[in-house]
Amino acid sequence: MESHIHREISLEYKTRDKNNFMLAIVSYKLKNGDEVVLNHSVIEQGYAWKNKYTDDKKLEKLQKQAKKNKVGLWRNADPTPPWEWRKQHK
Repeated sequence: MESHIHREISLEYKTRDKNNFMLAIVSYKLKNGDEVVLNHSVIEQGYAWKNKYTDDKKLEKLQKQAKKNKVGLWRNADPTPPWEWRKQHK
């Protein structure tokens, strides 16, 4: 696996969610020219939740796959989403 460090990235702004968080597509190119969409990669590997205010069907599919494969945070039977954690720790 290639390192993701020290890559030129692109940020494509989409919108803001109801909490005023920016929703954007973050991507970079590999040495061979292939584009990696970081949003997809972190969801697929189970390192993040899909933002519940986006309608990105690919992210939804990747998250379901990660849950099914029990990777990343989905290894835990009942992981706490960040929005719930923030509510509990105000």
